[in-house]
Amino acid sequence: MCSMSDMLQLAPRLHFGASDIMRAMCKTVTLPAYVVHPVVLHMLREWLRRGGTRGRLLEIVQAFRFNDAVESIAATIKADPGFVEFISSSILDHKGGVVELRELDIRVSIPAGALRRGMRSVVTIRVPIEGAARIPLRDGEVLITPVVECSLTQELLEPATVVLPHCVGPKQCRDGSGMILYTKTGLGTFSRRRLLPNSSRGFHITEDKVDFTTNHLQLFALSSTNVQGVQFRCVTFQPLFMPSSRKVTLRVYVTHPYRRPIKDIERAEKELSKPFCLVTTATKFSVESTTKDLLMCFSDRFIDKQKTISIGNLLAEESSALSFELEFSSSEDGKKTFNLSIQQGTSTLVKQSLTTSIEAEPDYGVNLTDAQGRQHFAPDKLLETLTNVLFTPKDVQGLGYQLGFSHSAVEKYLNRPDSTFNSVSRSGFDEMLCDWRRRVRPGDQVDRLRTAMKDAGLGYVADVFLLGHESSVKFAQLKRELQEKMYTP
Repeated sequence: MCSMSDMLQLAPRLHFGASDIMRAMCKTVTLPAYVVHPVVLHMLREWLRRGGTRGRLLEIVQAFRFNDAVESIAATIKADPGFVEFISSSILDHKGGVVELRELDIRVSIPAGALRRGMRSVVTIRVPIEGAARIPLRDGEVLITPVVECSLTQELLEPATVVLPHCVGPKQCRDGSGMILYTKTGLGTFSRRRLLPNSSRGFHITEDKVDFTTNHLQLFALSSTNVQGVQFRCVTFQPLFMPSSRKVTLRVYVTHPYRRPIKDIERAEKELSKPFCLVTTATKFSVESTTKDLLMCFSDRFIDKQKTISIGNLLAEESSALSFELEFSSSEDGKKTFNLSIQQGTSTLVKQSLTTSIEAEPDYGVNLTDAQGRQHFAPDKLLETLTNVLFTPKDVQGLGYQLGFSHSAVEKYLNRPDSTFNSVSRSGFDEMLCDWRRRVRPGDQVDRLRTAMKDAGLGYVADVFLLGHESSVKFAQLKRELQEKMYTP
């Protein structure tokens, strides 16, 4: 008996399982790295196929303190636009250090002596999508900060200083009362501590941030019992393109900023089969009563509509999406001004005058340029030229990430039967570019594409193809240079 096949047939008859076989092999055989790596890669791919995620993989490698792997996975997640959670990491030891989420103004400062001497690990913090549901708020409380999760599960020997953004109004900031810190202290157990302006150590609140200290970082957030001081958000979306019927639907969201972030809503609206985009930035407002429903009023020169928003749903931090219909005449050219307000009883909480700007989808088969040769939008000819010139996996994958596609989406586009070791699928690349173009306003397409190419290290290509009349002249020369670059050892 000398083959792997013989051994695998013998093992079940001896009542040996897979784990028993592996233990026996580990005691008698040392496998070289070139054997271990393909096996691990196969295991990971099979795990992903069964539903494994990078977030879960990050937790696993952190538990085993594989610091190099943690750094690599965290950096990949952070750079992936398809990963909707905010995440950051830093290497810390007993000397302490700082972990920041700069996009959200979140900062965790761990002092020297907070971690055991000899301990050195990659510490990550993230804002989980489902975080709000994991905080055991009491009746009458509402979140006022993001829910933050940290990979440090042990109690710190010295308290960390945390800085978080908040969504409370100026009056409550001046008052500073009614705020409660929730921190996870163990499996399913939470500490609940009131923060008082003049007596709680390290507690300080400004117009947009709140500072406090804590020895527990596993999961934490602040709530408030002063519901009237919380600032909710109202944001309006319009279709990206004007339909042939010239009848459009506006979508208005009223939401809690830390239950469903505006970024998440914007991403979902952009990925619809008929994409939507923001009319303007979100507006903040506070409610005056916890019992009266809100009334949203919508009007233009021809229509006047009202819809009710349940105060119960809003206080439960559920977002409300309301729709209003608009009809455009041919002379309005996608621009229409309308008024939007939110009322509660006799009080007006929000009052806006907004103007839509909806473009007709152009004929991408036509190449329109201005007097300087600059293109009005990204025509089919431009996309075709890019698929002819860019073909290496590194270049095209980098461009895909900068255009906003997730790692899995880029792989799906580029790894097809017509791809090779050193060349991506041309049909998949073309489909990726067309899908990106469908989600961007025509007037923004060329500028967005130029920025994405430069951020992907392809600025030299962008300078040739996106600056006017010289594009066609330099096409053959640039393609030769790229091919020589690829094949030069």
